This record gives sequence, structure tokens and C-alpha cells, in this order.
Amino acid sequence: MKTVKDMGFEIGLHTGGMFPDRLVNILPLCDWVGLDIKAPFDRYEKVTQIAGSGEKAHRSAELVLASGVSYEFRTTFHPALLSEEDVLAMAQKLAGMGCKRYALQMFRPDHCADKELRESSVPAAGISAALRQNLKTYFSEFLIRE
Repeated sequence: MKTVKDMGFEIGLHTGGMFPDRLVNILPLCDWVGLDIKAPFDRYEKVTQIAGSGEKAHRSAELVLASGVSYEFRTTFHPALLSEEDVLAMAQKLAGMGCKRYALQMFRPDHCADKELRESSVPAAGISAALRQNLKTYFSEFLIRE
């Protein structure tokens, strides 16, 4: 990353935030960070199946917000993994941490190896109008990717 930065290129990093100790060292080289927030931090294991993953993602979110680096936090929505209440709880927590930019992405079944997830996905229209409106109130930059 340093070599590329020294060549005059900008650095964009997409991460799930599972290695906050590494992230702290490379944030100064980044011009932008896309951080996937997979679930409410206290229920991360439901989605990731990895013990302690919520604490790591939370720490990474704190690091990105404190860094001053341009960022986007985003969540991929699948109703088998997250409820609308989960998404609202995440929005409240992230906004409380100082997050200004958030995107809710609709799960895309293309190339998903998990047959059950593929078959149980819903289109973006499956998200209630109430949730859409609520999410807009928490962030200065909010979008839904369909």
C-alpha cells in the first residue's frame, strides 16, 4: 500500500473489520474505507459464525471514525440473517458512534453458494417504507442499493 501511495495513487480499502490491530496501522495510508457492518455488534456471531467477531468489527468502526479517512459503512440485508429491528438497532448504534455515511445493500443471490440463502432472498421492495424513512433520519448520507 505504501509503495502504491508513494506512486501517487489513492488507496481504497474494502474490509469486514476482523483485524482492527492491522487496520490501525494501514488507515494512515487509506484515502477511503468501505466497512461492512454485518449485524448488531452484540449479535455478530449469528451472521459470521465467529466468536468475538462483533467486538472486532466494533473496534474497527471506532478506528475508521476516529481516523478522519473518508468512509462508507454498509450492511447487506437478508431477512434470514437480519430483521428490520436489527437494521434499525445498527443504525442507532452507528449514528451514536458518529457515523454519517451508511448504505443498506440488498442481498444478491447470484453466485451465493448457500442454497437456502439464495432461495429465501427478497427484493429491496421487501424493506418497509417505515424502515427506509427511519434510516434516513440517522445519517446525513444514506442510500439503499438494490
